Amino acid sequence: MTEKTVGNDNSQLVLSLDEATGQNDDVYVVHYDLSDIDTKKAKDEVERLIQDCTKAGLQSAVRVGPECSLLIILKAPRDLLGNAVHRSRIKDWLYGIIDARPKGSYDTVVDGETETENLRSMFHLVTWKKELGGAGIMPGYRQWKQVRSVFPVHNRARNRALLSKFSRQATLNRSDLDEIRAVYGEKVAFYFCFLQSYIIALVFPSISGILAYFFLHRVSLLYAISTVIWCVVFLEYWRMEEISLSLRWNVQGVGSLKVNRREYVYEKEIQDPITGEKQQYFPKRKQVARQLISIPFALAALAVLGTVTTGVFGIEVFISHIYDGKYKAWLEYMPTVILALCLPYIRDFLEGLATQLTEYENWRTQDRHEMSQTQKVFILTFITSYLPVLLSAFVYIPFGDGIINWARVYFSSSPGWEKLLAPDIHVDTSRLQSEVIALTVTEQISGFGEELILPLIKLRAQTWYSNWRGTNRGFNYSRSTGAYESAAEVKLLRQVRDESQREPYSVHEDIQQMVTQFGYLALFSPVWPLVPIGFLINNWVELRSDLLKISIDHQRPDPVRTDGIGAWIDSLNFLTWLGSIVTAAIVHLFHDTEKLNDPKTWWTLPITIFMAEHVYLGTKYLVRLALEQLGSAELRQKKLHEYAHRKTVFKEYINDDTAGTVGTHANIEKIKQESSKLAEKPPERLRDIDAMIEYLKGDSASKS
Repeated sequence: MTEKTVGNDNSQLVLSLDEATGQNDDVYVVHYDLSDIDTKKAKDEVERLIQDCTKAGLQSAVRVGPECSLLIILKAPRDLLGNAVHRSRIKDWLYGIIDARPKGSYDTVVDGETETENLRSMFHLVTWKKELGGAGIMPGYRQWKQVRSVFPVHNRARNRALLSKFSRQATLNRSDLDEIRAVYGEKVAFYFCFLQSYIIALVFPSISGILAYFFLHRVSLLYAISTVIWCVVFLEYWRMEEISLSLRWNVQGVGSLKVNRREYVYEKEIQDPITGEKQQYFPKRKQVARQLISIPFALAALAVLGTVTTGVFGIEVFISHIYDGKYKAWLEYMPTVILALCLPYIRDFLEGLATQLTEYENWRTQDRHEMSQTQKVFILTFITSYLPVLLSAFVYIPFGDGIINWARVYFSSSPGWEKLLAPDIHVDTSRLQSEVIALTVTEQISGFGEELILPLIKLRAQTWYSNWRGTNRGFNYSRSTGAYESAAEVKLLRQVRDESQREPYSVHEDIQQMVTQFGYLALFSPVWPLVPIGFLINNWVELRSDLLKISIDHQRPDPVRTDGIGAWIDSLNFLTWLGSIVTAAIVHLFHDTEKLNDPKTWWTLPITIFMAEHVYLGTKYLVRLALEQLGSAELRQKKLHEYAHRKTVFKEYINDDTAGTVGTHANIEKIKQESSKLAEKPPERLRDIDAMIEYLKGDSASKS
């Protein structure tokens, strides 16, 4: 198969790889799928796509892609991209994201400070609506259903430099995070900053965990209190760190200037009474009503996932404690197999339902849409990750003996079951610790394999299969010129074709993994105090493997701006609050297991929970107050800049000698002189006031 060219092919302008840096921050790629579309329709759509890009000022070249697909490589001329960057800065200034007004006129051309600043403007030129100056290409949306993906090209030289540098460093500093931001954008950089802060913070619970494991009680109250305080301090520190980084990277409040989502459906357009701009309006009451549907969704998810998890848990207890018939050794694996087979399908169904529900809520911006989706995904993650441990802690161990004895009595009265019942077995109080160890270790290992190893194997196998089949052997032949492309073009095309087969990178999946891990630490760390050490080692490797994963397994992420980790901070706060309660309950019940069946232990449990929650709230208030008093260097610098700017404006007012202007320095002096003259000749009302005072003073003297 040889490639076809469509429309006006600007190959020499587009396919020129920067050999020195491999930067290509003015290039974007559209991957167009031809497998399920009529030939004539495909030609028309590709022609229209190129025309839309041309109208947006972009240059294009079409090349054969992997399998049955085309790659439309887009490049922005320097003046177009430089002006888009400048206009983006003006918009930031208008919305208060940056303080200093960008110099120059509206048509000024500037260079981006980082790769991502250029790529962000390039992303806007490709994907924004035509009325906003873009080409309007959105993968899978309406007329672009055949577009698989739209992505920037990796800067492989920069990726290798970052990987080499970080592999030799124990920690990352602010300049390292600035480099990640310059290559991948603020959204990815905030994740790496959170992960780095989390790694450093884990040093304390790791050391205290070692001390608690060897020198304290197996469920230590002191260690539990220190862990809850650590969780509070870390989250409050991260809250301040988010503010500092958002100021450092000029993204604080950036959500206010995000454009409307394509899927956003408005009822009418209204005019802003202050700015006069037209705004798309959707009634808030309708959106709130749609959001309320999330409540029955959460209850349904809890019922479905809870029923499956509890059912499997019950089968496991039955086989291990009650059943003693044939194939018991094999049947003990049955609960795990059932859970492994059923849970992924159920969760995928519920996540699809959550996605549809989020779409129905009709959020205006992508940030708000992702925040709502994150909250629903967190509910599902919470149930599947923590419910088995909670069942062991608060159902199996406290009430297991009674439940097992009842089941034995029930089955012993059934014909044929007498010989199948096991001897009287009591609950295993060490099950809670074993389950925490198994879940935490298994999740870290499986997560590493699913995120890095399996995608790499899949990509390499797919490449090998395509080469074995001889698919698209005419990759580097240009029918328009009748010759093969240059070496530089071949090099770029090889990279683009490789990256077009990769999956897009989702930073939310990595943040979700860290949030889930934090939940195990906040909820169950007193059960096994060595949990933080495993997390510390895993996360140190995870930080570098995630960077490697983005570089070799995924497409380069779009440089989307954000001012934090989004709704995940709310999930972390919820886990910390719940952790203060669950930790207190675990210590209360299992500090002395001999008193577990004592009624006094159970009626004092609500008091313990009540006290633990209020200690948590008081600690959170004091820590937040202390950190706010300390502040951050970026926040202090911002206030100094604002003061300096206002002082400069004030000096301009003082030195303004414009004649005839009300409120100028000259007019004020004149008013002062006229007031002095009036003061020398008091009017009649002043003499009247003197008389009133003399009258009142004389009256008071006569009374005395």
